[in-house]
Amino acid sequence: MAEETALGAAVRLTIAMETAAALAAYVRVTTESIEVDPKVRTLLEGITTAFRAASETLDALGERLRTPGSTFLDVRCVPSSGAVPSR
Repeated sequence: MAEETALGAAVRLTIAMETAAALAAYVRVTTESIEVDPKVRTLLEGITTAFRAASETLDALGERLRTPGSTFLDVRCVPSSGAVPSR
């Protein structure tokens, strides 16, 4: 693997932070019934859907690579209902 550059790390960190901010906004909009522009709601729903799909894909890959008896942290934080799960 090539040595990581500062710019590459900054880009990945920025994407991660923006995704986290969008997920937090989506949770607030849906749980607090905050009125937002329909275009913003659609954008937040799209980001949430993409994040959920990526999480499920990573979970499936992890499941195939996991050794029997091992445990893992479930990182899916936004269920399809939009509500934050209570566990």
